[in-house]
Amino acid sequence: WNLNEVSDDGVVMDAPVSGKGWPFSGRVTHSVSVAHGVVRMALEVALNEPAPVQVGWHPWFVKPSALRTTFTSMYVRDEDHATTSQVISPTQPPWDDCFTGGVVEPFRVGDVTVALESSCQYWVIYDEPTYATCIEPQSGPPNGVNMGTIDVVTPDNLFRHSFAIHLR
Repeated sequence: WNLNEVSDDGVVMDAPVSGKGWPFSGRVTHSVSVAHGVVRMALEVALNEPAPVQVGWHPWFVKPSALRTTFTSMYVRDEDHATTSQVISPTQPPWDDCFTGGVVEPFRVGDVTVALESSCQYWVIYDEPTYATCIEPQSGPPNGVNMGTIDVVTPDNLFRHSFAIHLR
C-alpha cells in the first residue's frame, strides 16, 4: 500500500491492481478514519479494462455475549465448504456461512455496544472459535466468480463500498 494522506484521525492509501499473472490493471484505494467512536472505511476500485471485482473487510471481534441477525437467506456450502448458489433460511450457529437480506443487530462485547453498517449486501459470519467472531461485509458471496454473482467493473464505472463500526 502507498500512503497518500495521513492525518490524526485517518489514512488514505492505494495499491495497484496488477501483477505477474494477473490480467487486469487499475488501482484500489482504501480510506480509513476514526472519530467519535466510529471507524469508517471505504474501498474504491478503478480499472483500465472490464474486470470482475469483489471487495470486503475481515474484522474479528472478541466473542459477543449474543449475536442476532435479521438475515432472510443463507448460502449452502458444498462438501469442500465452498459457497454454492443454493440459498436456504438461516440456521442456528455455529456459523462459517454467507448471509444476505438483512443485518447484524448491534451486539455487546464486554461494556461496549458494537453496531455495524455497510453498503455491502453479503455478510460472512465465522463464529466457531469460542473466543472470537469474524463478521465480514462483502460486495459478493465467497465463490461469487464461479456462481455468476460477481460484479464486472468497467473503466467508466468506479466501484465503491463502505463499512463502519460504531462503538458505544
